[in-house]
Amino acid sequence: QIIFGTQDSRRHENTCCNPWVSHYTTIKTWSNGYFSAEANNKQAASGQWVGLDPNINGYGPNNRYYIATGQWYTVEVRRRLNDAGQDNGIFEMWVNGERISEYTNVRFRVPWDGTFGADYGYGTNFLMLSHYIQGPAPQAQNVYWDDVRISGSFIPFD
Repeated sequence: QIIFGTQDSRRHENTCCNPWVSHYTTIKTWSNGYFSAEANNKQAASGQWVGLDPNINGYGPNNRYYIATGQWYTVEVRRRLNDAGQDNGIFEMWVNGERISEYTNVRFRVPWDGTFGADYGYGTNFLMLSHYIQGPAPQAQNVYWDDVRISGSFIPFD
C-alpha cells in the first residue's frame, strides 16, 4: 500500500492510526485482489474514514477493480486538499491510463479543535510505501515499486 498525507506540528494520539499525521490517504489492494482507496481525516476518536474506491467508468461496489499478480500497473493519483470548513477536496485515480475514481466533495482535513484536526498551514508532505498486511500472509509475497514520482503538477511518463 501507499500512504500519503500531512504531518503537521502536533501529534494526534487520540485518533486512529498513524499518530504522527493529521490526515492521510491510503491506496491498497485487498487479499482478494481488488484495488481500493480511502482517507482518514481524524475528526473523531475512532477516526473518520472516507471511501475513495473506484466509482466511475463502470466501477463501483458491485463491480470492483481487480488487479492480477505478476503484472505491472501504472497508478496515478490527483489529490487537492479541501479548504477550511468545506467539503471541496478532490481525489482522482487512474490505473494504466483509465480513470477509475473521481470524487469532488472530499473532506480530507478538519480544523483543529484542541483534540482532533489539522493545522491548515501544512499541505501534503509525506509518503510511505508499506507492506502492511492484516494477519499472516497466506504465502511468501513480494511487492516491487518502480518510478515513484511525486509532484505538485502532472508528471508525464516517458
